Amino acid sequence: MKRTALVVFLPACLWVMSTSLVFGADAPATTASGSTAIPEQKDAKTLRIERDRAKRADGFVIFQLQNKAGSKAYQAALDTYYSERLDLRKQCREDLRRSNRDTELPTTLRCYRGELTLDRQLMVEEKKYFDGIPSLAINIKQQLTTPVDSLLDALNGFINAIDKNVFQSEDEIREARKNLYQNYRIAALDAVAMAQADRLLYWTASLLPQVTDVQRQQNIIAGQPIPAWDSSISCLTNADLALRSVLDDSTTDKRGAYRQAITDLQTCTDAMATTPEASPPSVTTGSGSTQTGSSK
Repeated sequence: MKRTALVVFLPACLWVMSTSLVFGADAPATTASGSTAIPEQKDAKTLRIERDRAKRADGFVIFQLQNKAGSKAYQAALDTYYSERLDLRKQCREDLRRSNRDTELPTTLRCYRGELTLDRQLMVEEKKYFDGIPSLAINIKQQLTTPVDSLLDALNGFINAIDKNVFQSEDEIREARKNLYQNYRIAALDAVAMAQADRLLYWTASLLPQVTDVQRQQNIIAGQPIPAWDSSISCLTNADLALRSVLDDSTTDKRGAYRQAITDLQTCTDAMATTPEASPPSVTTGSGSTQTGSSK
């Protein structure tokens, strides 16, 4: 039997394993001896998380269809943003290198205006993208709207101030940039991190039962538990919990929590990509040689 490949797309920086799988109902958990295992007692929080995972897993196909076109457009917007920002910064470094005392401030303002314009365009695309996902939690959309709109207003104000020659020194620019970051960018980036985390929870909710099913098949083939698959399930579960921490009101550094969750997910998928397929247990023949059946 072949191990079913798992290849699932995760946004921007993350690719994970998955294909479309169809499963029957889960069999009752059994111990190594084959007897039915006694269900463990679970606290209210664990039960709430499991219900949420089941709901997201059930709605994954709809989520995927709703998300497909928007995700493609959003990824294109990200690619354009990073490409144009790279070109802009490269050109600006060269222009600033050639500038003199009279042209340095105008060059700095022109370059920064260019970056602000790119930031504004990306934020508009991000807002459009998340607004267009019906499955995204309503409270997440609500928490995204105010800080993103506030940042867009601040970006417009900054650009207008540059156009009206409000800034007369680089110190004034630095102070304005600091204010923009502390009062507007942080809140908007945290809100985007929450939206990304909520979106990724659909993928982990779908992936966990798939990996569990593969684990079950591989254990049957091998005739014994395979620790690597236990580790994969544990890793994915912890990554799922890390994503949920981003949505937790008690988490102050949401961007940091989201980056850590992405790192955890990447670690899981890298480990699964190198997990070997199981082989049936060796059978000792009368001559003392061993004959191993094919796992294909």
